[in-house]
Amino acid sequence: MLDIRLFRENPEDLKKVLGKRNGMFPVEEIASLDFERRGILTRTDELKAERNRGSKEVAEIKRGGGDAASIMEKMRSLGDEIRENDAKILELDSRIQSMLLEIPNLPHSSVPVGEDESANVEIHSFGLPPVFEFEPRPHWEIGEE
Repeated sequence: MLDIRLFRENPEDLKKVLGKRNGMFPVEEIASLDFERRGILTRTDELKAERNRGSKEVAEIKRGGGDAASIMEKMRSLGDEIRENDAKILELDSRIQSMLLEIPNLPHSSVPVGEDESANVEIHSFGLPPVFEFEPRPHWEIGEE
């Protein structure tokens, strides 16, 4: 599976390299979903920090004998928003992961562009191909016997 940083940092280069694979891959969609996920994650972290500050404030008010009901209500609403954001993050993570699993590894820079294996270039050949006095059979036919 490809690293998500490739989609964040070099989506155009990634599209160009994946073009050698002759397929349509959702590079921009993954980058967009990752951007959205990171934004929600940042907002959730800010909300958690605010909730922590509020919790400390409630503790101080209660130690002083005051009423902290309004602050506690605000903390509850923050908790609800945090739970919603966490659910969104999990859903986005799942979508991103499923898309990443469908993207193949990057081909080497020396790989020629072509529709199928007929575009492959032979680089090295070792020895001569064997010559048989009979018609060789595929392994699946031999295995059936």
